[in-house]
Amino acid sequence: MSSCTEAPSAADTPDVTMSLKTSAEPQRNIPQLVRTLYMGSPDDVPRIMYDLCKLSVNGAETVEQLVASGALPASVGALAPHQPPLVIQKAAALLYNLLSQEQYVEAAFALGAGAALVRILQHGPLCAKRNAAAAVYALATDADCTNRLVSLGAVHVLVGVLVTGPADALQNASAALYRMAYTPGLAWAIASAGAPTALIAVLNGAVEEAKQHAAAALFALSADVDIAASIIDGGGVEALVRILSNPTPPVAEAAGETLCYLLREPNLAARVVDRGVVPALVALLRSGSETEKRLATTAMASLAASEEGAAVVAAGGVPLLIQALLHGAAAMQEHAAAALCNLACTFGPRRNFVDAGALPALMHAMANGTDVSRENATAALRHITLETDLGVAAADAGALPHVIRALTCGVAAVEEEAAGVLYNLACESFRLGPRLIAAGALGALGALLAAPRHMDATKDLAAGAVLSLAAAPALRPTVFDSGLLPLVAAVASRRPRGRALAHIEVLCAEEHARRHFLVSAGRDFSALTYEVESLRAENAALRRAHVDAAQAVGEPSAVHDVRFDLADGTRIGASRLLLCAGSEYYRAALGERPAPDCGEESGDCTRAARAGDAAGSGGSGGGFSMREAACGVIAADPEFSADAYRALLRQLHARGFDALPESPGLLLELHRLARKLSPGPAPALEPAAGDVAPAPGGGDIVSQLAERCEAAMTAAVDVDNCIDLLLHARAVPGAERLADFAAAYVRTHLARVTATPRWRSFCAAHPAEALELMTSTAVALDEEIRQGTKRKRGRISRPW
Repeated sequence: MSSCTEAPSAADTPDVTMSLKTSAEPQRNIPQLVRTLYMGSPDDVPRIMYDLCKLSVNGAETVEQLVASGALPASVGALAPHQPPLVIQKAAALLYNLLSQEQYVEAAFALGAGAALVRILQHGPLCAKRNAAAAVYALATDADCTNRLVSLGAVHVLVGVLVTGPADALQNASAALYRMAYTPGLAWAIASAGAPTALIAVLNGAVEEAKQHAAAALFALSADVDIAASIIDGGGVEALVRILSNPTPPVAEAAGETLCYLLREPNLAARVVDRGVVPALVALLRSGSETEKRLATTAMASLAASEEGAAVVAAGGVPLLIQALLHGAAAMQEHAAAALCNLACTFGPRRNFVDAGALPALMHAMANGTDVSRENATAALRHITLETDLGVAAADAGALPHVIRALTCGVAAVEEEAAGVLYNLACESFRLGPRLIAAGALGALGALLAAPRHMDATKDLAAGAVLSLAAAPALRPTVFDSGLLPLVAAVASRRPRGRALAHIEVLCAEEHARRHFLVSAGRDFSALTYEVESLRAENAALRRAHVDAAQAVGEPSAVHDVRFDLADGTRIGASRLLLCAGSEYYRAALGERPAPDCGEESGDCTRAARAGDAAGSGGSGGGFSMREAACGVIAADPEFSADAYRALLRQLHARGFDALPESPGLLLELHRLARKLSPGPAPALEPAAGDVAPAPGGGDIVSQLAERCEAAMTAAVDVDNCIDLLLHARAVPGAERLADFAAAYVRTHLARVTATPRWRSFCAAHPAEALELMTSTAVALDEEIRQGTKRKRGRISRPW
């Protein structure tokens, strides 16, 4: 939740209202200043501590000098109960400023800073609690530090500060609880200490500065459904709705995002609606500021995706959403379009949407909106045109040019929805068919059917639209003569239960239509099918030949001219010709014929060595001597096993057609080896006579093997092995896409992943990476709520 992650600033953390006589300028000799703090008069301590606070806000370099001079133990020592309240206050402020550099957090814990701050929050002077809460916020940098604070009782004392004050400490205490609530496994510990009730009281209170962090803390806690239900029952919805109109935008946005998050589950949405949230949102959308309208639209989009969307329709929200779609900013248009799409899908009658003016608004979004707005607006129009009369009304309103343009706009999601709209309209071919053809529908449908990038579902809709137009006898010759029937037949053959095939069966019920279709489409498609089948048979024979070549990898014999010597004594024979044809790395190392006498460096042998050195300098690193390579003997990299090399050589012999290893461990090792031997930025060498060139169009088999391994690993990923896949991918150079996929999988399934034993060991061994995953999950969730899309969480798009 990016808008609520602002830490208490270093500039305003020290209490500027305190009355303390200070020098006009802080001293510049930091070591002398800290030394005086230890050895000077007690009367000088308040002034020196104040000067150190002023210095500590000057950036990382000054903080480093302060810590090097002993300011960190001095600040922790000054938190002792016997110190004057003003000294404790300034010491807590100094500690917070020093901890702005996270590398000093462990040292602060070792000095006892956590226990001292908890003591101040519980029994210390009131003037010091604000800064002590800020310092606790700074200490909660990761899961380990947060758990240590919890074990010291920090949650209970922070909740106590929220309940009893002082008022100026509420902001920092709320911020500390917000940061701690994002630590896996601590939500219930924080909730059981009474945090939800105390945070709701802050929202209802008079301290405006604390409300943003309080709403953010409730957002974090409501990730647990049971805690979210307790927040709703404890009056959290009313408090959040009340501050949606807060004049400070970050406060209002934090409340809006938390409210949307509470609407994510159907049973939660019903309880929120029962609290009267819909009339409040409608009122904000009718007469609120731009920020309030945007937040209300976002919340309505979340409601419309649940079973409580009927409440939005009943409260008069549809006309207001239409106005937001027409006149709102880009973000508001996206949310309004998503809300109208979901409402038109489920909560009819759809005639009411048309009567309220939805058609002009949807066409406006299709013509001028963002990609998200266009997708949701086109999807809403698709739901509306499911009713025949409303399809005619849409055509009368001028929707046909917008739909046809959307059909070839280049955005796959928009094109799919536009194909759905056109299919709905084409089903009324007797009334709308001539208008669709006159508007250029056949040309747009042909372009979509011929484009290779589209999914079969989109093409099935387009093929169904073509055949629906052909259902009108007057239009049939035009459709048949358009040349689209072979493309339609191809779609029908791939989707035996699709719309296209169903329409063909209906269409071909008439003898004349069946004869015309079969003559026009069958001739072309049969020729195409025969050609495809011939290619398939040829490819199958070639594949079998390649797989047979993989069987030649084994013990060195007379048929082998390259031998691999493994670290464990294993020897593997292979073909120089096939290795060079499939791998740029081995082509550079073995491209020359071996010299007659490998005991001396002849010109040929020296050139082969230079080729191998060039390949090795590119980052691949086979770990063998190039003189040995020129003689046909390769000392394999001892980092890899014989099984990994055997699998690699089989792939090179089979030109990549051999099956991948079934063992997950061997698959990971093969992937690492393939990435290591993939082509790097090595200097190009001029081929000499006798050098072996790769097969035409074959590419580098090793690089393709690495991608095949990654595709197999992504297909087999689950909550139990995704952490291991992430660590493996991050350790292998060149596997960035695999690492991104694994990280996205962990974020998407974080609740299930964190429940596995592997997650606990991962947090212990890699705390920084675990924190990064939690943080990126929160940011992604925040973005998902901001967009207000019409769908639930989508699938991770795999990189292959």
